[in-house]
Amino acid sequence: MKRVAVISIITLLLVHYNQLVAQDFTIGVGGGLNIPSLLGGGSDNPLKTGNSFKFGNDYEVYGAYPISKTFSCSLGIDYSQEGGLYKLNYLLVPFLVRHNWSISPQTNFYLGAGPFGGFLLNANRTISPGRLTSPNTFNVGIGGVAGISRQLSDTGAIFLELGSEYGSVPIQKPISQAKGHMYVDMIKIGYSFKLGANYASPSNKRFQKILYKTEMQ
Repeated sequence: MKRVAVISIITLLLVHYNQLVAQDFTIGVGGGLNIPSLLGGGSDNPLKTGNSFKFGNDYEVYGAYPISKTFSCSLGIDYSQEGGLYKLNYLLVPFLVRHNWSISPQTNFYLGAGPFGGFLLNANRTISPGRLTSPNTFNVGIGGVAGISRQLSDTGAIFLELGSEYGSVPIQKPISQAKGHMYVDMIKIGYSFKLGANYASPSNKRFQKILYKTEMQ
């Protein structure tokens, strides 16, 4: 009886696990380069200083949940180096609504757009012209991505995406006198992993059959 009870509990847990992850919740990680700038900064725009700019790094992790066959929502955590020569480093929390198009059985194209919140981690305040005497430590804005993904297996895929982000809050206080807004273009490459597909794999189906036969004995 104990063996039957244990097997029954395991079977029920597997069934409920299957229900929880059957929607193919996706985890993704990626990284790449930013081309940061400022908008509305006039002659103080670091992008115009010496006709040069600095690349920044970008690293992200996100979770995406499908709401239909073609739409999904994602929430991420993104370390982003922005602000051109000002070297503003942000921790961003982007929320995106994504639309997916199937190009082939293994290849998908997607677009995403939505708001983000940003927390300033640190900034270089000594670069001239236009020193950062009192940077805003929080920002909100809107961003978007366009990408293509390629399935490598039932659960894993690689992706390449382009994106842009614009901060609605000026980078410096007081807001009434500030002009420069953070803006960044980015390119990323990464890997995504679907949860839930493993349960339907042949190996798990065989395991379910073994449990069923054992329970019936």
